[in-house]
Amino acid sequence: MPIERVVIENFKAFGHLDLPLNPHMNLIVGNNEVGKSTLLEAIHAVVTGQLHGRGIAYEITPYLFHQPAVDEYLARLRDGQPGSPPRIVIEAYLGRDATLASLRGVGAHLKLTQAAR
Repeated sequence: MPIERVVIENFKAFGHLDLPLNPHMNLIVGNNEVGKSTLLEAIHAVVTGQLHGRGIAYEITPYLFHQPAVDEYLARLRDGQPGSPPRIVIEAYLGRDATLASLRGVGAHLKLTQAAR
């Protein structure tokens, strides 16, 4: 199943990542602790609904959130500015193959982000 793009927000090392992918092959290269494994973990989670071999609903912990987003939220609360807590967004955009139509979601996050620009 070709994935054309991956969008990640507030997941571990990624505050925001919008990564277009090549439909044939992609190489993920980088230094230690920059997010290579996290990217693969996010793709696996969005495709299978599992994280660490269990349903993702059972694996939600504070350690999955991008720490600067959590820190910013807590600082706003301390300053008396209530707001929405950070949320994790992981989306994989599938190729335009008609046989994948039943797997395709609404892609609301990317549409909202693009409309805001």
